[in-house]
Amino acid sequence: MPKKTTRKSRARGGFTFSEVLVTLAILGALLAVAIPATFALTKGLKMMELDACARQIAVAVQNNLTGMKSAGTLKSYGDKNTAPVGGHYISNGDADVQKILPIGAIDPAVADKYYTIVYNSATGTVLEVYYAEHSFTVSDALANSGMGTAEVEARKAAKIGYYNGDDIKSGPASTLPKPVITVENGLELKVTVTTTPMNWQSTAKLTLHV
Repeated sequence: MPKKTTRKSRARGGFTFSEVLVTLAILGALLAVAIPATFALTKGLKMMELDACARQIAVAVQNNLTGMKSAGTLKSYGDKNTAPVGGHYISNGDADVQKILPIGAIDPAVADKYYTIVYNSATGTVLEVYYAEHSFTVSDALANSGMGTAEVEARKAAKIGYYNGDDIKSGPASTLPKPVITVENGLELKVTVTTTPMNWQSTAKLTLHV
């Protein structure tokens, strides 16, 4: 005798319409939170990359300026371009830019983009660097100098990286102590070099026997 199939014993074959609506509503809420957060994170990472490129330029220029200052060859380039923070600025398209940022000093991919360097030729100090993957108006960039909230947001909107060189500014030049060299020519040649390294409390001595 065939068995009768009742509604209670029938297996459910899928979701009800109301369950689908609830699921879609949950997914919609999650996407509404995730998409803006993902966009903000991507934008933040891009700004970090641009800022890092600006810092790379600043470090390379500061190293070069320090060497020029030590050699007594430091001079002003872009002296007609006065920056609001003091000093002068020079950009990637200027003829003398390679004098303070030599070819090969930074990643070629970074050097191929757009940047403006603000520096003090009297002290040999990098003050600011602006960097972008697109051309920008220098006056607009300089108008957003500093780390204030408004300036930071303005640079984010314009997608311009920034570095103010605070942690690479060179201090005053120090004079190294002169070493004392003594030579004793006996059965064997004895050369002794005595010096006091900077920030050491005691002297250092090196003796060579030839």
